[in-house]
Amino acid sequence: MRGGREMDNHFEVMWDLFHSIPSIETEGVSVLDEYYWLNKEDPNCSLCRATVNRGQDAHTDGKFDVSDKAAMQIMKLFFTADEEL
Repeated sequence: MRGGREMDNHFEVMWDLFHSIPSIETEGVSVLDEYYWLNKEDPNCSLCRATVNRGQDAHTDGKFDVSDKAAMQIMKLFFTADEEL
């Protein structure tokens, strides 16, 4: 799975955190400011989320295809207490 430095609308908590951390390089600005500037200078956007063969698009086209059994296993894992894992 690919990762990146994308900060979509659902990252509000991360925005708040980055806003609260002062820059170590530029006085009077936050890490969020630096992040914004970086994204303006070097945008990072990808519609490809799953890759095969060392980075080629797996063509999942936004699908999350798992069986009902697999979905239930994921939910069971999610709700299992740390002590029971």
